[in-house]
Amino acid sequence: MEIYHTLGRTVTLMEGSGLISGEKIVLYCVVTRIEMPTMRKIVSNDDYSAFMAISDVSEIIRKHIKSNSSKLK
Repeated sequence: MEIYHTLGRTVTLMEGSGLISGEKIVLYCVVTRIEMPTMRKIVSNDDYSAFMAISDVSEIIRKHIKSNSSKLK
């Protein structure tokens, strides 16, 4: 919820399984470069052992509407 409340971004949750670490939840979220420092801080504060994979997205097809996070507070 922190990502949604702070950045106004929704997150897709997927079930995952680490070879050694076992079952876990994987989060997928698209953010801008400007939002990355905030996202890093949110992830680090929530789960210090988490890792992030960052890649460029050239296009998003279908609905992907960012909510106005200032309205969420």
